[in-house]
Amino acid sequence: MTTSLSLDEILSQMGAAGRRLDHMGAVEAGAGNISVSVDASAEELGLAERFPQVHPGTELPLA
Repeated sequence: MTTSLSLDEILSQMGAAGRRLDHMGAVEAGAGNISVSVDASAEELGLAERFPQVHPGTELPLA
């Protein structure tokens, strides 16, 4: 399935997922990490404008 979401939409969905996990009691102390992998370039998403300290192109570990 391919979808074109904006950076704002991706961040909004991540926030919603975090809230659902918190409401289910699946997180401790309200902290945790949520990772997302997208098939889009940093330029397409506008990462540099939103996160000026970003280093796109970080290789993900293979499982």
